[in-house]
Amino acid sequence: MGLKRLAVALGVVAMSPVGSASAEVRSGSVADPVDSALHQNVDGTSYRDQDIQRVTASYDTAGSITMTFYFLDPVPASTADTLQASFSAASCTYAAGTALLLLPPSSSAYSPASMTLSGYEGSIPTTRTLSADHRAITVQASAPALANRDYGCVHLISLWRVNKVPFHCDAYPVVTCTDLEKAITDDTTSFSIDAATPAIPSPEPEGTATQTPTVTATDPCGTARDALRKKKQQAKKLTAQRRTARTRQRKRALTKQLETTKRSIANARARIDVYC
Repeated sequence: MGLKRLAVALGVVAMSPVGSASAEVRSGSVADPVDSALHQNVDGTSYRDQDIQRVTASYDTAGSITMTFYFLDPVPASTADTLQASFSAASCTYAAGTALLLLPPSSSAYSPASMTLSGYEGSIPTTRTLSADHRAITVQASAPALANRDYGCVHLISLWRVNKVPFHCDAYPVVTCTDLEKAITDDTTSFSIDAATPAIPSPEPEGTATQTPTVTATDPCGTARDALRKKKQQAKKLTAQRRTARTRQRKRALTKQLETTKRSIANARARIDVYC
């Protein structure tokens, strides 16, 4: 190779981006049993709080997030509830750069989702799609600030609302007095996302599929007890996995998932005590 040709070749190598890598898509999902509270009225009617059945998530390191939330029943036209989920590193720790998604779980086109990044100002634009049977909501968000994150865990997944309660004061961490209280009506365990899991397709959007008949639980208390038993089994499995984890990062991630599962067990027990 001549000196001139060699110089050109070296120049091309030098101009190539150092450490560049193609984007990857990390995906995962979690299923949640029927465990929301069933409210019974004195007139014989009843209704159930919205119940999360499944959550799927995909993160494209090019800078986009897609999540789909599936519910037991069709979502209402309006609701006072808020649905939330977070994307963090594999340790499942809320830290700088964590993406927080908030949205009202309703069928209204005027109920937009919002996504923020911890440590950053402003919010990330999102698109929100309702499934044909009104039982699933898909949210997509994209922004340069989402690119090349170390997201490996989806956590803090819950449905909550703010209730009016008797005026009270809390002394920790500072004295705060209020007549409002945040109440979690349903939640599910955290889950991992990775490149080995294929991206999960979103459900058909509204207007493209036939509606599925509503499924009604015949024995809500029995279903709730079955759900509690499954959560306990999951806690045992997570405990065993944590005991054999080889890295501290994996052990911390499993500890976070176990803590979330234990909180879910406590909530399920409380609901059974009240309604069964």
